[in-house]
Amino acid sequence: MTRNKRSVCVIDDEAAFLDGLSRLLEWKGYRVTAYSRAEDAIDHIQRESMDVVVSDVTMQGISGLDLVMRMRERGCSTPVVLMSARPDRKIMAKAKRCGVKDFVVKPFKPNEM
Repeated sequence: MTRNKRSVCVIDDEAAFLDGLSRLLEWKGYRVTAYSRAEDAIDHIQRESMDVVVSDVTMQGISGLDLVMRMRERGCSTPVVLMSARPDRKIMAKAKRCGVKDFVVKPFKPNEM
């Protein structure tokens, strides 16, 4: 019997962090699709049935929070976890209002993801 892996879309404009997080999640048994730009990820998220999206908040182009708002505007209810090295209460509150599942402060320990 084949067990389907849960799918995660990871978005971060820091290449080393994106690679490290992607490898960690793959090691934990997830099928990972990684993007360095939210603009490139949004169509994939719409098209594919992702189990969760993990995105940095502060990126070039559209931010992680803007990504969530665009997903919700398109009717996409995929759970989202946002990450930031500089958490901001206003952004965290707005993220919760947009339905963000969790907010993770970078750097974090592997068992926290």
